[in-house]
Amino acid sequence: MSVEKHSSYKEELERCNYTLDYVEKTLESTMEKKKNLDNNIDRAKKQLTSDNSQSYIDLMINTSIRDTLALKLRNLITARSKPYFARVDFTEEYSRKTEKLYIGKMSLMRDEDQEIIIVDWRAPIANLYYEGRLGEASYCCPDGNIKGELTLKRQFSINDGILLQIFDIDITTNDEFLQSYLGASADSRLKEIVSTIQVEQNKIIRSDMWRPLIVQGAAGSGKTTIALHRIAYLIYTFEKSFEPENFMIIATNRLFLNYISEVLPELGVEKVKQTTFEDFAMELIGKRFKIKDTFEKLTMFVNHNATLEESSKNNCIKRCSEIKASILFKEIIDDYVKHIEEQFIPGEDFKIAGSVVFKYEEINDLFLKQYKNWPVARRIDEIKKYLSNRLKVKKNAIIESIDEACDKRIMSIKNSMPDTEERRKLVVEAIE
Repeated sequence: MSVEKHSSYKEELERCNYTLDYVEKTLESTMEKKKNLDNNIDRAKKQLTSDNSQSYIDLMINTSIRDTLALKLRNLITARSKPYFARVDFTEEYSRKTEKLYIGKMSLMRDEDQEIIIVDWRAPIANLYYEGRLGEASYCCPDGNIKGELTLKRQFSINDGILLQIFDIDITTNDEFLQSYLGASADSRLKEIVSTIQVEQNKIIRSDMWRPLIVQGAAGSGKTTIALHRIAYLIYTFEKSFEPENFMIIATNRLFLNYISEVLPELGVEKVKQTTFEDFAMELIGKRFKIKDTFEKLTMFVNHNATLEESSKNNCIKRCSEIKASILFKEIIDDYVKHIEEQFIPGEDFKIAGSVVFKYEEINDLFLKQYKNWPVARRIDEIKKYLSNRLKVKKNAIIESIDEACDKRIMSIKNSMPDTEERRKLVVEAIE
């Protein structure tokens, strides 16, 4: 059916145009704010001095605000083309007012009266679109379980600011809408799917953060896409707990990272670290190593035209690869790490001025047993704290012991030598 023939076409067209106009106005004002902030930051950097801590604090705050504005700008630029993708009409229990909620990839609020124009797809109330059915419905939020009646679920296809299609539905996605979405022009990168998330996928994305989660599925079933949307959801929901920088995506290779690179920015998430296991390991080690390319090795193994010398070399590389990919190699590494751990702590007591603060056996027990589940660097830091606390407890006793030893030394010198320049020199050395 042509979009113009839909019974609510005029209403939805007016709403779409109104939203696009407001997005444009907000974009202009945000660009102006960012421009002024950029100028203020540039001036502050030129006037910054080492003895003006307040200027430094102001600079840090303004830089943080600028980063927030930059992300908002990106979202608004995206919204110029597709401001929202769905609408739900919901009437809360014991209320006569029906809320018309338009759901998009970002939230947008009217400045003058704080009226919500676009609801972020990650907001609790947006769950009505993903899991609610027409009739009695509810959603969970910080205020509890909100019950009511869902009277409308509607999907939109909007591209370049033009309203193309309207679908009234009951479940998340009808076949016609899904086909139009899948049939859209595609490139070699993964796409966001916020408008077509199914109930099972939505439950994974919004599941409890504090419980282990394993997602299994066949190749191409959308595991990676859902994982990225879950990251976006967690960052939105727990924005006060951690930053995007706290997340890290580890992929098998750079080609895969390029494939997924645009999804998180499209969902309004920046600065999530994306790396391969090899690059991450080298970063931790602090050195760069030349590693044999996997595809190059595979080509060598299937090369049937290799010379006798090349075949011998290839067989050697193949045997090495087989060993390194085996459980035996893991056991060898585990044994080596265990050997390093057992020899790591020096075999002597920790002493201050001859007084034993910590016996070797105690330190080694902390390192090998009590802190065994922590990385080596963390164990060392904890042992340092332990040593420091023990030293505070024994500090006075050690000082008294040193004072007593000093007094005995001075008395011994005085009793064994006449009062000469040499004796005075020895006494001063003992005190020092």
